Amino acid sequence: MELTPIGDMRNQVDLIAPSAGTAGPSGLAPPAQTVLASGLWCKITPLAGRELLLAQQIVATATHLVKLRYVAGVTEECTLRLGTRTLEINAIIDLEERNVELWLYCTEAK
Repeated sequence: MELTPIGDMRNQVDLIAPSAGTAGPSGLAPPAQTVLASGLWCKITPLAGRELLLAQQIVATATHLVKLRYVAGVTEECTLRLGTRTLEINAIIDLEERNVELWLYCTEAK
């Protein structure tokens, strides 16, 4: 697999991680979120056709493939914020396990 050319990364996203803190005393307060990285350049590809079929072998609900340079600490609990849109991360692939590029299979949150 080849690395994604930096010129193809035309979208900027914020990487949001859930806070390690606990909910409020009632237990009903939503956990706070922390911005893990802001302004990350990436390539976002809506999946369709053959790409969608291949992606669904990894994650059945995947709708987008996001390619970005490696960021430490990314987990499936993290989300990506693209303007007013939110992408939930379903699967993470560290391309060739070299800590250079991540491929994130995501589902758009409603």
